[in-house]
Amino acid sequence: GCDLIYEDSCYRAFETTDRINWNDAQSSCVVWGGYLTSIPTRRVNNFIQTIRSNTNSGYWIGLYGDVNENFIWNDGTVSNYRNFGTNGITDLNSVSCVIMESDGEWRNVICTDEIRGFICNRSPAYNTGNISEM
Repeated sequence: GCDLIYEDSCYRAFETTDRINWNDAQSSCVVWGGYLTSIPTRRVNNFIQTIRSNTNSGYWIGLYGDVNENFIWNDGTVSNYRNFGTNGITDLNSVSCVIMESDGEWRNVICTDEIRGFICNRSPAYNTGNISEM
């Protein structure tokens, strides 16, 4: 099943009791049958802002970048849309992963940082079969 379908994708926001890093969040999305979400347009960004239950906290999304801040979506989505805040992209001299902040703007941080929320998407046609819903 699918909680929320928007523009042909199924979305779900997860909150964990323990803080988790980007890789663990991605692994959880894979178990659910998808990926950390890509955000190809402002419309999708605005939609995702509305589905988070903890509006005071950042959520992992599926964007990550190399040491030169070349960012790509982990699910292969190709999109030029970016929503980094007024401070822009932080030069971390490291691979970085992206959080959507409570205001909908994005911030890149070290991928091993740990936060409580993440957002997954998958195909609406995905059949969970015998996999128990998370």
